[in-house]
Amino acid sequence: MVEINIPFKQYLHVYIWSSKEAMYQNTDFERNNYGACYAASVYTKHKFGEIHLVEGEFGAGLFAHELQHFILHWIHEYGLLDLDKEDICLMAGGVTNKFWTWFHPRSEK
Repeated sequence: MVEINIPFKQYLHVYIWSSKEAMYQNTDFERNNYGACYAASVYTKHKFGEIHLVEGEFGAGLFAHELQHFILHWIHEYGLLDLDKEDICLMAGGVTNKFWTWFHPRSEK
């Protein structure tokens, strides 16, 4: 798991599970047929959400897809539609960079 700081003194957790079954056991969705997911955190002040991925079953596209769920939720939650679009893009780029910088050395093992 990696914790990525985001604006407003919050953070996003990204989990990589060893199998879909492990992910299903650690996420709170009624169906068990998804390959990855974004889950909003509703019970904590500082953790905004979680991205869940499965080892060996995701790449840049799937990470970007789940990141987009997070970004849309973040924009909606804070009413940021009028925020400078560049600020949103910079935040998304920062999250992406932090995740892949953390993940890449891990994947070489």
